Amino acid sequence: MVAPSSLAELVRDRTAALRTVPFADLVRRKRTASEDARLGWRRGSLEVLVESQDTDAVRVIVLGSLQIPLLPVYTRAVDGFYKRADGTVGAVPDEEFREFE
Repeated sequence: MVAPSSLAELVRDRTAALRTVPFADLVRRKRTASEDARLGWRRGSLEVLVESQDTDAVRVIVLGSLQIPLLPVYTRAVDGFYKRADGTVGAVPDEEFREFE
């Protein structure tokens, strides 16, 4: 397996892994979970947000953030999807990502 070369790729990989998680398991997850992330010499975090949309759907958002050492500067990336109880997966429209900028 090749290591991710960018924050966006790291976020896409984590989102792809979450797409395979069954709906019932996503519903049982904590609403927000944080994971440590590292890309080369940069450290940061991946925030996984699981939000109930109605009784048969959840929205999953993965927010990545990496700090540039010695500077108060962060790079960010976001990805996500909708998952329904029947297992279907849908895209999150780009305009919905604006609330996470």
